[in-house]
Amino acid sequence: MKGNGKLLVEHFLKEDFIHIKITDTGVGIPEDKINQLGTPFYSTKNEGTGMGLTQVFHTIHNHGGSIEIHSEVGKGSTFWIQLPKY
Repeated sequence: MKGNGKLLVEHFLKEDFIHIKITDTGVGIPEDKINQLGTPFYSTKNEGTGMGLTQVFHTIHNHGGSIEIHSEVGKGSTFWIQLPKY
């Protein structure tokens, strides 16, 4: 996130899940790109391998969790992560 953007991380426990909400005020992600996030070797950047979010998605799913992404171009993105408490 470039410039003076803000990043907010919140968490709470509900029933048997830990909920983590990560919100930024960045440029947002176009809807057609959201579905590609987590795909091996996919990147919107010139550098890097495109494996970072792939590893994050696999780790979350391998622990029985889930991730949802909501974004609005020009306003920012929110990542909701749910992980089992135990």
